[in-house]
Amino acid sequence: MNNNTLIIFTNSYPYGNGEQYLENELMYYSNEFKRIIFIPINTVGEPRKISKNSKILKVHSKVKFPKYMYLGIFKKFINAYLLEKKIRKFKITGKIITYYKLFYNAYMHSIYIIKWLKEENIKPSEIVFYSYWFYHWATVMSIIKKTFKASRFISRAHLNDTYDYLNFNFWGGLKVESLDKIITISDHAKNYLDYNYKIKSGVLSTIRLGIKSSTKLNPTNKNKKLIFVSCSSIRKEKRLDFIVNVLKEINLPIKWIHFGEGEMRLEIEQLVMNLPSNIEVEIKGFVKNVNILNFYESFPIDLFLNLSSEEGIPVSLMEAISYGIPVVAIDVFGNTELVNDNTGILFKLEDDAKTVSKKIKLFINSNIDRKKIVDFQKKFFSAEQNYSEFKQILINNG
Repeated sequence: MNNNTLIIFTNSYPYGNGEQYLENELMYYSNEFKRIIFIPINTVGEPRKISKNSKILKVHSKVKFPKYMYLGIFKKFINAYLLEKKIRKFKITGKIITYYKLFYNAYMHSIYIIKWLKEENIKPSEIVFYSYWFYHWATVMSIIKKTFKASRFISRAHLNDTYDYLNFNFWGGLKVESLDKIITISDHAKNYLDYNYKIKSGVLSTIRLGIKSSTKLNPTNKNKKLIFVSCSSIRKEKRLDFIVNVLKEINLPIKWIHFGEGEMRLEIEQLVMNLPSNIEVEIKGFVKNVNILNFYESFPIDLFLNLSSEEGIPVSLMEAISYGIPVVAIDVFGNTELVNDNTGILFKLEDDAKTVSKKIKLFINSNIDRKKIVDFQKKFFSAEQNYSEFKQILINNG
C-alpha cells in the first residue's frame, strides 16, 4: 500500500492548547506521508503551525443534516445496532434513541468526508485514517470503511473514550469490529476492551505514550524545606483538595508548587489558606510545557504528586520520572504500569490523608535511587521508542 495520505481526526488540534501529545508524536511520522489532513471538531482561534505537507479540513459547517435522511438510514442503523449487540459480550446499555442520533450524525459526517476525498481524487488505497481518540470520529471511520474498503483505519484509545463506566462508549462494538487497529495507551485499557468486546485477533495492541528522555537529573535539594510539585488541570477528579488534606498531616517544612488551571482554582486557593504555617503553596496556573520541563531540569524537587482518581497513564508522571523525580499516585487504571518500587509509591483510592501522609514521610526519608527512575522511563516510556513503534503501525500493515 502506498502511504500517500494520512487523515488525522482530533478534538481540536491544531487549534487550542490541547492534544500536546499528538503534537509530540507527529514529528516521528509526518514526513512519511505525501499529505496529512487534520479534521478537528473544534476550530476556534488561530491554528498552531503545522508541517508544509499538512492542511486542515473544516467539516462541521459544511455537513448537511436533511430530515429525509433521518429515516433514510434506518435500515443501516438497524444493521449496525444488531452488530453492536453481537460484538458486546454483555447486555447492551444506553438509550436506543441516543444510539440513533449519534449514528445519524456520524453517517452525515462520513458522507461529506467521502464526497470531499472523491472530489480531491484521493484514492482509498492511498489513505490511512487515524483517530487520536476512540470517540465520535472512530464511529465516523467505521461508517466510512463501508465505502473505502481499501483504506486502513486506526484509532488510539485513552481513558474517558474507553471505559463505559466513566463515559459510556456508544457504538463501541461497531468500532472494534470495523477498525483495523485499536492502539490502547495502557495494558489496563487493552484488557478492558478485550474483556467487554468480541475482538478479532490482531486488532488490539498497547503502545504507550512517551516523552523525550531528559539528559539531566533533577538537582538535589540542599535546603531543609521540601519541594513537592503537581501538574494537572484543577478539576474535581484531579483531587487537589485531597493533596491539601495530605499536606495538613505532614509536620515538615514543605513548599507545594502546582502547575495548571481550572474551574476549581478559587476553591483550592481558599482551602490552602487553612494550611499550617509549615506549608507554603504556589499555584502557578497555566504554564507552557517547555517551561515546566525547564523547571524540572533546574529546580530541585523532592516529590511529584498526582492523587487523581481518573488517570489513563498520565504524561505528567512520565515527564517527572524522566528527570529522576520520584512520584506519588493512586492505583487507578494504567498508573500501576508507571508507578512502582523503581519510580515511587502507589496508594489505594480509598486511603485517607493520614495513611498517605505517613507513607510519604517514610518514603522521602528513604534512599531513593534517581538513576533507577530515569532508567525505567527510558525503557518503557521513551518517545523515540514508543512513537517509532506507532509509526510502523501507520506506514506499514503492522
